[in-house]
Amino acid sequence: MPDDDEQSRLLHRLIDHPAPGQVFGEPVTHDGVVVLPVAQVSHGGGGGGGSGPEPAGKAFGMGGGYGATARPVGAFVIARGSARFVPAVDLTRLAVVAACAAVSIAILLRRRRAVG
Repeated sequence: MPDDDEQSRLLHRLIDHPAPGQVFGEPVTHDGVVVLPVAQVSHGGGGGGGSGPEPAGKAFGMGGGYGATARPVGAFVIARGSARFVPAVDLTRLAVVAACAAVSIAILLRRRRAVG
């Protein structure tokens, strides 16, 4: 396991120096067509601290955290001298939105019948 100094250097490198490789994947070439995958990358972090003594007279407090997420958003397709962006379809997100819409419509229709 890396020591605290190494972990700190890695964390600062991620936060302070985002690299194109975090957003763009390796290009794939086949039959003269280049596909360049693209992702949405988000980083976030937090910290903490402390002050004052506990009733026993000892200092207290600390905290910290860091998180990163990435999701595919599509790909650039480069062929015959032109490029186009092809968005990725997130079926899970579509299913959740469709389910929420269906439930909302059902609730509205039920309320409308109860009032009328």
